[in-house]
Amino acid sequence: MTSLRQDLEAEDATKQATALLQVLNYLAGGREVSNLVTIACQAVLARPASTASKKLAYDIAKTAALSSDDWDAACEGLRADVAGSHSPEVQCSALEVLPLAPMPKLLKLFTDGELAKHIISCLQSSLPEVRSAAASSVAHLLSSQDLLRHLASSGNLLTAVTQWAGLLGAALSDPAPAVMSAAHAATQRILGSVAHDSCSDAGMLQDKFAGALCQRVVKSLGSILEQAQMFSASEQVIVPGALVAVVRYGQARQWKLAEAAPHDDLSAGSFSGGSTAQGHQGYWVAQQVGDYLVSIVNSSDASISFQAAQSLLQLTEILSSKPNSGGIRAVAGVASSWGPLAVAALLQLWDRQLSFAGHAQLMVVLTEHLPCLQVPSQLALVKELMPLIATLPSAAARTAALARVWHTVVQADLATRRAVRSGDKAVPGAQLKNVLTEPFVMGIISGTFTGTGPTGAAISKNSSLKEEVTATLLQVLRLHPRASTPVPQGIPNADQGSQQSQDISVITEGAAYSQSIAELTDWLGSAKIALQGTKACLGWDREPQGGSHACTAVVDLWLQLLQLALHLSHNLPKGPAEPIARQASMSDAMEPALDIRSQVAQLVKSYQASLQELMTQLLVHWKVLSFALKPRALWVAAHHLELTGRMDGLWSALLNAVADLVSGNEAELDARRAKAGMNAAADGKLAARSNNPFSAPGTDSAGSAPAEAAQGAVDEGDIEAEGIESALVSLERVTAMLTLNCIQGVSPGMKDIAAKIGDVLRPYSKGSRVGLDTRDRLQRVLKQTQPIATTDLRPLSTEQGSTENGDASSQPPPREDPVRLKLSPSWQVNEGYPMAAPTSTVLQGTKRATRYWPLYTQVLTAVTAAYSTQSHSSAAGLTTAATKDPLDDINSLPGIAEVMSLVTGLGGDEAAGRQEVSGPTDPLRLVVSHTLQPANRSVSFTVELLNRLTADIKGLVLRLSLGGPVIPDTKQPALYKIPLLPVGERVLLHLTCTIGACGALSIQPFVALPVSMAGEDLSLRCGAYMVPSTALLGPPPLLPPSADLFHQMASMAYGCHICGVCTIGGWEGGLALLSNLERSPLTKIMLRGLPAQGGFEAAYYGSYWDGSAAALVVTGQLLPTGMPTDGQPDSGSTSNGNQPAANGNISQSASASRVVCRMTFKSTSMDLMSSVDNAKGAWLAQITKGSLVEGFNSQSLSLASVLPHLHPSVAPLKAAYTVPKSSSLEDSGIISEDAAAPSVFEDVLAQEWRRLQAVVV
Repeated sequence: MTSLRQDLEAEDATKQATALLQVLNYLAGGREVSNLVTIACQAVLARPASTASKKLAYDIAKTAALSSDDWDAACEGLRADVAGSHSPEVQCSALEVLPLAPMPKLLKLFTDGELAKHIISCLQSSLPEVRSAAASSVAHLLSSQDLLRHLASSGNLLTAVTQWAGLLGAALSDPAPAVMSAAHAATQRILGSVAHDSCSDAGMLQDKFAGALCQRVVKSLGSILEQAQMFSASEQVIVPGALVAVVRYGQARQWKLAEAAPHDDLSAGSFSGGSTAQGHQGYWVAQQVGDYLVSIVNSSDASISFQAAQSLLQLTEILSSKPNSGGIRAVAGVASSWGPLAVAALLQLWDRQLSFAGHAQLMVVLTEHLPCLQVPSQLALVKELMPLIATLPSAAARTAALARVWHTVVQADLATRRAVRSGDKAVPGAQLKNVLTEPFVMGIISGTFTGTGPTGAAISKNSSLKEEVTATLLQVLRLHPRASTPVPQGIPNADQGSQQSQDISVITEGAAYSQSIAELTDWLGSAKIALQGTKACLGWDREPQGGSHACTAVVDLWLQLLQLALHLSHNLPKGPAEPIARQASMSDAMEPALDIRSQVAQLVKSYQASLQELMTQLLVHWKVLSFALKPRALWVAAHHLELTGRMDGLWSALLNAVADLVSGNEAELDARRAKAGMNAAADGKLAARSNNPFSAPGTDSAGSAPAEAAQGAVDEGDIEAEGIESALVSLERVTAMLTLNCIQGVSPGMKDIAAKIGDVLRPYSKGSRVGLDTRDRLQRVLKQTQPIATTDLRPLSTEQGSTENGDASSQPPPREDPVRLKLSPSWQVNEGYPMAAPTSTVLQGTKRATRYWPLYTQVLTAVTAAYSTQSHSSAAGLTTAATKDPLDDINSLPGIAEVMSLVTGLGGDEAAGRQEVSGPTDPLRLVVSHTLQPANRSVSFTVELLNRLTADIKGLVLRLSLGGPVIPDTKQPALYKIPLLPVGERVLLHLTCTIGACGALSIQPFVALPVSMAGEDLSLRCGAYMVPSTALLGPPPLLPPSADLFHQMASMAYGCHICGVCTIGGWEGGLALLSNLERSPLTKIMLRGLPAQGGFEAAYYGSYWDGSAAALVVTGQLLPTGMPTDGQPDSGSTSNGNQPAANGNISQSASASRVVCRMTFKSTSMDLMSSVDNAKGAWLAQITKGSLVEGFNSQSLSLASVLPHLHPSVAPLKAAYTVPKSSSLEDSGIISEDAAAPSVFEDVLAQEWRRLQAVVV
């Protein structure tokens, strides 16, 4: 190292260049050479050196991470080298390094010197390589809004930047091909960096530059395309992307550029009548670009062919997204033929020799642009892509491609169902069923494929291929937005008066309600088809392999999707649509909505019957299910199976399955042990008994049991315990449901069911066949069913009359039709799925554990990326009609409460996250805002100063004081001197800080005015700008299943518990709390009701600023608070006393009780939990928006009078809480308002215990 330092500082150019090469070698090897990099910057860049040494030093600057002092030395060299004081090669290297400088250093370079003018000289240089390097550097500079924001504050710099854009546009017609290629790349970069919704000065300035470049390309398009034909392959490969960027920008701006293309160019194409000048211009540009891409798509050069095909697909997607005029609609019809040409070119590239290295990239392009093709072309391409996907060697590439393919197929299936329902002509072959019935896909899912696809591609028999194909489809449907969309709870305002305005509101809301129900039904139909087509996964790996059971990730996804579909089918309306009593003029308008609801009701009944049949098949074929699948299947069946009040085969199959799991599958385990022993004896591996006299009788010799056998025994024990718990919970649920339906009376069928439960479970409730805890729970179940089984069903009495053949008492009771047992309202909320991979450390090496989370995470990442790609396309306005989900538009319609909150709420700065910290009468207006940057864990504060006076202000000084765990990026104090602030002008100042730990952040501005009074300088006192700690929370990169969430929480080392009461009385307080948590930065994992008065349980998950995980579990129940009331219900409350009034006021009878909550917050970050634990009250107020306060002293709380706007996801809970008066607090064991305080506590405990025994959780 010493010799390298000496060589770097030597005056010998050869030694210096050799030392620089050695430093580059060390950097490539990942060695720490920061001291050598510093010497290279100070000795070579900041001083005169040879051309070779300068170029190598700039290469080091591009490779290494320079410190602030290193950049100071490098900027000294950039200032001189960009001006051309050295050779052209060094000038090009300096232009390449210039955009990499940090923003403060870059601003200093532009403000302290003539660098902006030197760049203009580079763009006008006589050397093509200098012009090319300058064009690339200017593209990076103009694509940075932060730099433009600072440069726009200076008039001289703004003039220079405008000249940059003009010279960059002139470079598009440069005679040198290299310069033209660099100009095209620069145009593509600038057009791609424009934010279409940016309203800032920098954004509008960038948009202005982009519009000028786009206009220049349109005006010179003919000559540009002619010259591009003569480019070399490396230069021509850039042109397609730049041309597509021009079309995308023009389409987003509806081709409203500064001026239209020349008339002689416009007349080159044929136009449809009625098109505007902008539509003509867009048609002509798109047609010319498309023809050029078609001419080169079959080029012999693979790179040109690939870029042309990709650009053709992008152009097709752009033109099919927003046809804004007749000309664009006409070219969109022509563009429909471009997609198949591009796909054929890409498939031809796939078959070329030595193209296997680019297969993954080709697959990404093919699958990402599937939605832009016509539906028949989509189906044909999917058939060809499935075998090709199976040949990809990377599992991540396969799952990503499968996720995009299944996402497109599902969207096409939903579009087809929508077309059939609306009466349009459906496109044949556009349904999910057609893809699932393809021989190749069926062979993959069933495991019977031969190893060769329909295209002749050789497919390696990868054991995970069938899991990836099935899991991605199930996950795409499970994560679809409609799967989490709450079912609308009827038509609002349908029972109010019949005024004309309300009639119009009911018509509109009725149509939206019918459309929402229809869209959810379409998803239900797609989910039903997917479940039926992939049910073969339930038969995978029935026998343990290697002593361990197979992975259950795919089975869990299948059952979770089945549970979601069953829950949705249960909540969707299935009855006939009844017209609302309205005026005669309104009846005709309501008929279409009523017709849709009638069609949907029939479809829901059909889908629900099919889903019930799937669950019935699980119980009928119980014996062939795998050992690990049985607990999962029983859980879903017991929670969603529609059972009747008559003893039939379904009840028998369910109770036999419960008995099988309660017994621990004794018969199956004995058969497996016997088979394993026979196989071991045949292989000669059967262990002999030990001859050691000190060993216990019956033990084997040391080391005789193989490791996999011991591991398998532990694995079977874990599954056995899981099965017993699932059986007991399922049994308690169906028993509670039977008991609930026997309140009004016991039918003969219910008596037979109770007797059957006793016959099946009685052998296990005694003796030592099961554990003590299991016997106790079984005895409690028998204690509940015994009164039902022994009920004396008396015949009709003789006093009721007689019949023709004798007395009525001698006639048997008429045979009753089986009645479906009803669930408790609290059970209508979607239950979580508690099954996951084993968490025991002993089982970490089993196949079930080692395969579960990698497969689950891999599929979840791929499907999330597929949906995020659609979101980005929608945000950019590139969503095609096939991928557009109409349910998003329906759900985006604001309600009355939302409109009122927008009208009466805060607007302007507060709505945009900006806050004014100055006073209304201050001479300056200070507005502070912040922007979080999770990528580099920093926060950027922006301070805006506006001169309110009628005179200029000179000599302002602004000082910013920081609070909280933030570290400024600059070593100097945050002190800003503003020489002049004209009247009505403003200045923007930025400060970037690194977040060092958890906690609230604050910034305190202090402004020193250039005025003194009584010998003292005047200043402005400004308020502090606060960033709460909850703002640093965000959604997690991947959402774990509900079962794994509790497993992860158990492993989190840091946590705290907070108990409190809701600030709104009654069960409405719990709904308001859940609504606020839904709008918090955390993501909901689970929400379900509990069989208690106003009870619920919710789980949320998120990630903190440093990447650490955070989990929150909230459990609440309605309990009395003893608050004094006048005993008179509010005039707006309903008859049950528990519902809110129509105007949103909370009834006083409901306010006599409060929802008491326990919040468990855990994280892997000690700093996060320390900050929460130190300020629980403040953190609780931020995360719940004041709807929950710590502690139980609710008498000091002021009761909220207006119920806030509830989130749609809590609608099922609200429906469950809306119970008749007989189920109110007084009738459910809760104390009445006038109960005596000393004796109520014991009564509450006794009555609550009896109630919980009657309804087992």
